[in-house]
Amino acid sequence: MENSCGSKLTCERLNEKKSSRITDRMFNVDITNRDDWEKIIDFLCQAMGKFEKAIKEPLKKAATNT
Repeated sequence: MENSCGSKLTCERLNEKKSSRITDRMFNVDITNRDDWEKIIDFLCQAMGKFEKAIKEPLKKAATNT
């Protein structure tokens, strides 16, 4: 997935919820600073598109194997 997304991802297993959390981070921005909002929005849009492409087929495969 990291290769498909093009960045270092962090995976956190949530055992009590039978799920996991996968995160990507953006540094050197401040969400409360309006001057950073455009950079943050661009990052989120690009990251979500890459993440969707990376996870789509593995999720389909996992759903059929249950």
